[in-house]
Amino acid sequence: MFWENIFFKKVIKKIASFFDFSGAVILMYHSVGYNNEFFTVRPEDFEKQTGYLKEKNFKIISLTELGGLLERNEKVNKKTVVITFDDGYEDNFLIAYPILKKNGFTATIFAVSSLIGKTIKAGRGTEMKMLSEQQIKELAHSGLIKFGSHANNHQKLAKLEKKEIEKELIDSKRVLLNILGEEVVSLAYPFGSCNEQVKKIAGKYFKIACGVESGLIHNNQNRWQLPRFSIDSRVDFRRFKFILWKGSL
Repeated sequence: MFWENIFFKKVIKKIASFFDFSGAVILMYHSVGYNNEFFTVRPEDFEKQTGYLKEKNFKIISLTELGGLLERNEKVNKKTVVITFDDGYEDNFLIAYPILKKNGFTATIFAVSSLIGKTIKAGRGTEMKMLSEQQIKELAHSGLIKFGSHANNHQKLAKLEKKEIEKELIDSKRVLLNILGEEVVSLAYPFGSCNEQVKKIAGKYFKIACGVESGLIHNNQNRWQLPRFSIDSRVDFRRFKFILWKGSL
């Protein structure tokens, strides 16, 4: 009977592990505005999402704070959320930031350094302005917004040679350092493209790096390929809440 009880407890524990929804969530946004690009979230939806985070008392922390918890192997609690934006669109300043500020939320913007101050044409033909140097400075001075690297030319790093990867990351850090007056410590791999070589090189220049695969953040998480949940036009409010509470799309 004794051994049967031990076996039964182990089975229950194993089953429970499949339903363990504890851990932090990193949200990956791109653009907040009105256009036809799939990665753009409408302002009213972004306001509803952030309002829900505040209403339900989710703890919003910076990516660097999360990195510190992981480095010290401290417990990452449920209802902990990190907000990130990729690419560095101007609407992050014009639309997303005022909403974040109203809620007192911090966020990290991963800027493509070669695109700062430029206008690009997105996949569905939308012309989109990128953040200017002055806007980046203003956001950084707010104390709410941190900046990270999204490499220099937004290339798939896993397809590049070692010297090219190094150049992408070094050039990006240099450009952002000149604007911010301080080094950036976080990286988001463009397109989520990374391999062991990319992660090893990233570890030389950054303290933490994000991918694009979804998943919860636990205290034993690999800091060089953190999972994030993409929040875009395809994610309705029901799915948004499911991500927060269950850690799944």
